Amino acid sequence: MRRTSSPPTSRPTITRASSATKTTTTHAKTASATTTTAAAPRSTRHPISLAKSLYLEDFSLRSLDSLRVTSDRYGASNRAFVSDPINRARTVLQVSYPAGSFSPSGPIVGGTGFYASPIDLTTANSVTFSYDVYFMPDFDFVLGGKLPGMYGGHESCSGGRDSSTCFSSRFMFRTNGAGELYVYLDFSAQVAGFCKVPPKTICNPSYGTSMGRGAWMFPTGRWITVSQTVTLNTLGKRDGSVLVTVDGVQKIFFDQIAWRTTNIGFIGIDFETFFGGSNSDWATPVDQYTLYKGIALTIEQ
Repeated sequence: MRRTSSPPTSRPTITRASSATKTTTTHAKTASATTTTAAAPRSTRHPISLAKSLYLEDFSLRSLDSLRVTSDRYGASNRAFVSDPINRARTVLQVSYPAGSFSPSGPIVGGTGFYASPIDLTTANSVTFSYDVYFMPDFDFVLGGKLPGMYGGHESCSGGRDSSTCFSSRFMFRTNGAGELYVYLDFSAQVAGFCKVPPKTICNPSYGTSMGRGAWMFPTGRWITVSQTVTLNTLGKRDGSVLVTVDGVQKIFFDQIAWRTTNIGFIGIDFETFFGGSNSDWATPVDQYTLYKGIALTIEQ
């Protein structure tokens, strides 16, 4: 018998906070001095410009319109707007993974995937993408799965495709909830240290690189805030960087990355989440779900 569990779907009454309040209290986070990496960035505080930021404290409109979806790829039927299990007065986005689902091309479609460009990133050199994610109580992580992130150059910078003219940087969960940053970029352009980011990095020239695997653990039954700041490299140099914080604490930092080898830039959000992996070993054994709120996309430079 399948296990199904989801929060109530009744529509709440929402009182929205002002943009200024959100900036100072929710998203302008300072990374802790405690870090899992050997080197610390020059600065871990990122000033936020209201003119260059998108904030969605919740999904009270019960729509993705504010995200400006440019390509809705799969799993629309797996999306729903529900009450936050912690704060019933809020509406959040629920993504479901039916039992037996793995990979968007699998026999059972689980999770969802869409591209969105809520703000113009054309001239951006450094961008922060953050959101709150909630794994249902007793969530079974199996072998792992993908979580939303950012992309540039063009769509479909994933799935083993050539990434010489694009890049993507998504979060990922692994067995028992181990977290990592899962990136696609031109592997041949990277320094040797790219494959040594602690606590563990697994490089795969044909697929994505698992960067900093196990740098944090995703909990179940409570919200956690994940944030990544990607700074593009100067063309011809390896001076790009990435900073990952979890609940405001620095978990990954590396500043010798070639995100691009041609004149490409940021495009937007790759909101993609599913179990997988490409075979049934990755499949969820039961119906499960994750929740999302507090999405923020910020131009730092």
